[in-house]
Amino acid sequence: MNILSKIVLLVLLSAFAASPARSGQADIDKVQGLIEAGELDEALRAAQAYIQNHPQDPQMRFLEGLIFTTQAQWQEAIKVFRALSLDFPELPAPLNNLAVAYAEIGKYDLALETLKEALQINPEYASAHENLGDIHVTLAALSYRQAMLHKGKQQTANAKLKVLVQLIPDLAAASSSRQETPKSKPQSTSIAAGLPADPIQSKEIETFVNAWASAWSSQDVDKYLDFYSGNFQPTGGKSLLEWRSERKVRLTAPEYIRVQVLNVASRLSADSRAQVTITQQYESNTYRGTALKYLTLERQGDQWKIVQELVRRE
Repeated sequence: MNILSKIVLLVLLSAFAASPARSGQADIDKVQGLIEAGELDEALRAAQAYIQNHPQDPQMRFLEGLIFTTQAQWQEAIKVFRALSLDFPELPAPLNNLAVAYAEIGKYDLALETLKEALQINPEYASAHENLGDIHVTLAALSYRQAMLHKGKQQTANAKLKVLVQLIPDLAAASSSRQETPKSKPQSTSIAAGLPADPIQSKEIETFVNAWASAWSSQDVDKYLDFYSGNFQPTGGKSLLEWRSERKVRLTAPEYIRVQVLNVASRLSADSRAQVTITQQYESNTYRGTALKYLTLERQGDQWKIVQELVRRE
């Protein structure tokens, strides 16, 4: 499961708490809304147009880096976050995201050093601590794979690798070369890899997701919002009330909406939650697009509820 989009979106919530007073908030909100809707090309155009006139705005520049990251344009993301970290050395979030981009292209030494810089700025920065740990785990897995190539080490190295795979299942697909990017991404949120849901649970989750898409398609605002937990965490720094108001507008404004979900995959974690990935096909009279979406569901009584929703444009 690709969890990278979850890193940067959540980091954004607190990235600029100590930055200067916001300017152009309407433009920032617009770009954040486009990102959430999966309209990344339009979001990038809007962000870059704004940056051209406001080159020192850290929030919009961060959003530009976020868009590049979500599009897997790692070199562009590196340029943005590196420049942002130089211009605003008091902010640890650009360094955290810069490290993620370095890890994606296999530059683990730079990723490690960059995360250490972030932690020098804020020693309590949990996201950077967790990313640092995940990179160490990835490097350990690659080293064990190298050791397995030598006689006399296969059994012990394989046993250790299996322990790491239990922590991060996607490490099973990691390359044996230190220069290639592993499938496992450094993560900074509570959304971690878990155990595959059993067939009954998988079917239950798939039914839930299809019902959610159906409520969205019918533009039934109350029914749609009922799929979300009272603890739902909106992205972009919005309050739950602001998010609900925005969703009401977005559901009722189009003449029609058609939402279809494909490729539903779910994994269970130990905290009564499920991490779900879907391919979402959205169509209305104003927009059509496909996105890879990540949902975090939480078991509340006998029902699932959505507590987090993140999107990555395909």
